[in-house]
Amino acid sequence: MEKPLYLECIFPESWDNPLYVAVLEDNRFHKWNDHLDEVMVDRVDAYFKQNALENKIQQLYQEIDQALEQGNQEQFLLLTNQVNELLLQKEVLQ
Repeated sequence: MEKPLYLECIFPESWDNPLYVAVLEDNRFHKWNDHLDEVMVDRVDAYFKQNALENKIQQLYQEIDQALEQGNQEQFLLLTNQVNELLLQKEVLQ
C-alpha cells in the first residue's frame, strides 16, 4: 500500500505568494496550525482588529452622510465623535 508523500518547501515570504497558497495542502502528519508561533498569532489578531475597525469607520461615514442628508445635527455630532475616537484607536494599532 502506497502512502502519500508530503513535501514542504519553505520560500521567503511564501504566505504572501498566491501561487504558493493556492497549491498548499495540509499535511495531516504535521499540521501547520499546530505549530504557529506567537508572532504569527499576534499578526493575525492585529489584522482582524484593524479590519474590523476599518469596517466600523466606513459604516459610521455612511451614517454621517445620512445624518447630513437628513439635516440631523445632533446625530452628525455624535457620529463624528465616534469616528474620531476610532481614528485615534487606528493610529495606536498602526
